[in-house]
Amino acid sequence: MVRLLPLLAMVAFGFAMLPNAGCGKGLNEVSTVSPTATPLPTAVPSATATSTSQSFNLRGSSAKTTAKAGTCSGETCAATAGNCECLTFSGTLSSAVLGNLTWTANVTLNLDDCVSTGTSGGSCCNSDGLFNAIKGSGASASTQVLSFTGPQCVDTKAGGASSLQANFAVLAASSTGTFANSSGTGLFNLFSNSTDGSGYVSALGEIHLARK
Repeated sequence: MVRLLPLLAMVAFGFAMLPNAGCGKGLNEVSTVSPTATPLPTAVPSATATSTSQSFNLRGSSAKTTAKAGTCSGETCAATAGNCECLTFSGTLSSAVLGNLTWTANVTLNLDDCVSTGTSGGSCCNSDGLFNAIKGSGASASTQVLSFTGPQCVDTKAGGASSLQANFAVLAASSTGTFANSSGTGLFNLFSNSTDGSGYVSALGEIHLARK
């Protein structure tokens, strides 16, 4: 019996060394639990800010419709001797940015403080006014309003034709519809024949159409 004790101890040690068979666990058991992977945050591309600011131009036909003494706004004429003249124009125009439109404009001329161009009969008179570019009609019409200021010059070499060269700024508060709250600036030209008042209009600048 005494001799059997070492043998039994060795058998018991052997069972202890066996891998887990459903009851116990062997001393050399290898863990089969996989480490938990920590997910990395997914990079979300940030939204790219887009701007509606863009270069634009417009051009079209022009016809002088009326001429009367005084300012177009009805305000007191601030010319040296109080002599102003209001001219009104209208026509059609096209623009790659704004589309096909009709337009109206009024121009107030300072007749007292004109300067000579250096050529007999040639002169330039300071002016300002409003240009309305209209898309659509009726209650659904959208109007882009430009305020401009600059000299209107008479060219005797062109038969007395007049040309208004001015800087303009878009009036955000006055523009309506799809043009409401827009902004921009640029150069404006209005040419008019002296014989029948016909001519053309053009503008070139930068405009920012507000998003809805």
